[in-house]
Amino acid sequence: MDQQQRDGLLKEEYFFLQKCYEDFDQRTLLIKGWSVTVSLGGLALGFQSKQQVIWILAGLSAVLFWVLEAKWKSFQYAFSPRIQEIEAYFRGDKKEGGVNPLQIYTAWFHSYQAPEDGTGRHWVRYGLLPFVLIPHVVTLLVAVLLIWLHYVRGPLW
Repeated sequence: MDQQQRDGLLKEEYFFLQKCYEDFDQRTLLIKGWSVTVSLGGLALGFQSKQQVIWILAGLSAVLFWVLEAKWKSFQYAFSPRIQEIEAYFRGDKKEGGVNPLQIYTAWFHSYQAPEDGTGRHWVRYGLLPFVLIPHVVTLLVAVLLIWLHYVRGPLW
């Protein structure tokens, strides 16, 4: 494959990866929307039905959506090293052996399996990012506060 073909394939790969990366953000907003709907709806339903167990379920649903979003971010961020590698190539930073096009899966899998922290639990770190925490932690804290108030001060209704 000549240089022009390589550059063309890498350009196509780059634009595809950028589109995939940005699509993850759209899905993240969907996860947040469902989290707000289910969790906050559960908190309201707990008041309406006068059942504090629903607050527990609302808090648990917030945790599940939080973990889901953190995992989703880990999937998204696994594309970053390949995007950066292609950008470096077009910037003129030389890599020994060059950059081979059409390596999306291989690059993603390597990045996802061997994150920079080496723990395999990179999604936990991503779950602590402020833009991932919100709204899940807020809902969880409200649920915990309502449950605590219910047991300390008696029924809230």
